[in-house]
Amino acid sequence: MTHAAQWTDLEARATALRDHLPEGFARTALDGAMAVAVLDIPLRGNFFAAAMREVVSMSLHANAPDQAVMETPDFELEDGQERPTQAQRFAYWARAGLDPAFVKARLDVDIDPAVKTGKASLKELSKRVHVREGTHVHDEEAVLELVGSALAALETVFTAAEDARSAVIDALAEEINDEAFNAFVLDTMEAIDELATHHSIKAVWVGDVQVRQAAPDQLRFEVTGSIDVGLQWGSNSDVRRGDGAEADENFKFTLTFTAPTLAPTEFEDTTYALDLGRWERDVFEREVEDWRELEAKAPDTP
Repeated sequence: MTHAAQWTDLEARATALRDHLPEGFARTALDGAMAVAVLDIPLRGNFFAAAMREVVSMSLHANAPDQAVMETPDFELEDGQERPTQAQRFAYWARAGLDPAFVKARLDVDIDPAVKTGKASLKELSKRVHVREGTHVHDEEAVLELVGSALAALETVFTAAEDARSAVIDALAEEINDEAFNAFVLDTMEAIDELATHHSIKAVWVGDVQVRQAAPDQLRFEVTGSIDVGLQWGSNSDVRRGDGAEADENFKFTLTFTAPTLAPTEFEDTTYALDLGRWERDVFEREVEDWRELEAKAPDTP
């Protein structure tokens, strides 16, 4: 492969990596690292390495800020360190900031292999981008090797962290299904009560649960699904006489709530939207009023 073809490949890999970086300076640093690497100037490899150090640092700090990492239960600084190490930040990132004990015992997710891979790649990346003082990296082959190995290590870091984090988030989404069900049923009773004289919730179907990190210390959940409801207008005797009515309906809903990262089942700021579909139209509102007038005129006998 020619040098030109190698640079084309490396630039494509850098572009793909860019989407994984936090917005702002980290992306600018990666763009700068690649721009300077292709220039035929002295120390271009050194300049690339310096920029890549910033890419790594900004990425780790964005996904694992100091305070959030240090607030993790049982966290301890390494000897001689005043801030979390790269390895500690990576472990925090890989478990989505959750309590390690919760991830292991409650979610039953083993992130140790991913953390081991991430640590090894960070070590390799650090070795590549910390060029020895007095070393001038300019030769084309040397720069190509430096850029290729640095991008490969960074690719592995992101893959290991994001795969582990996805596994944790997926397990958490499954874990909160019951809690989401309970929160939703309690909050929707009043809305459905407006539709009919009597109603019953027969089943709640959770279709999808999305979990996002709203902040290092806060998770945001978005739940979508549907609810099977039995509606009745008039009393039981009205229904038997043909003066009442019954209907089964399925309504779609969305439910959102937040929770502290270290207490992901303690819901806060719960809101929901219930799509009543055709029951929100005026014609059905008039029918509901008609049934209520009928119920008011007749005694409610079983």
